Amino acid sequence: MNRLSGMIGAAALMAAASAANAGIMFSNVNLSPEWADHIEVVTSDQDIDFFFDSDVSIIDGQPQAVIRIGITYEAWGMNMDITQDTLVVSVLGGLLGSGTMIFNEVIEDLEATSADQVTLVDYGVTLTADDDLPHVAQLMFARPAQHIKVKKTITLLAPDLNEGIDLAAISLVEQRLIPTPGAMALMGLGGLVASRRRR
Repeated sequence: MNRLSGMIGAAALMAAASAANAGIMFSNVNLSPEWADHIEVVTSDQDIDFFFDSDVSIIDGQPQAVIRIGITYEAWGMNMDITQDTLVVSVLGGLLGSGTMIFNEVIEDLEATSADQVTLVDYGVTLTADDDLPHVAQLMFARPAQHIKVKKTITLLAPDLNEGIDLAAISLVEQRLIPTPGAMALMGLGGLVASRRRR
């Protein structure tokens, strides 16, 4: 029994080590040039976050009628595929009056073997002052992928249509990419248990 416990413990350690190496590596981050100085990018093992300063806002149609921001980046699942994406969009001060944010995201598999397998996620949402914020969406990939490209388009609108304030401002887009679990190590653990039962 002690030997089996030791083998199970070793397999569990392998699974933990595999999970520890299952981070996400981010690269080739590109921001719309006119807004690049107003966006800070922060990454960690599985997260990439975009912080927008207070200039990324429209109040009553000023300083311009529309703000459009494009963001692209690539991500690799180190040692494992990526299966889903949790997205949080936070809007500073909320959307007031006519304020509207249109958010679109396309995630592509850069290692797809055919054209019909390129798109993993195609997501869009239009948020207004009537919506609860922050907006959270869990996007499931059409299939696991190891090397992806993410394309975001954010459009802010706030024409002066009301007696009160019309505001559209974004402060943060958080993105968490989720790698698959340590499947091989877990399969090994299952094999050890099955082998023990046969004896």
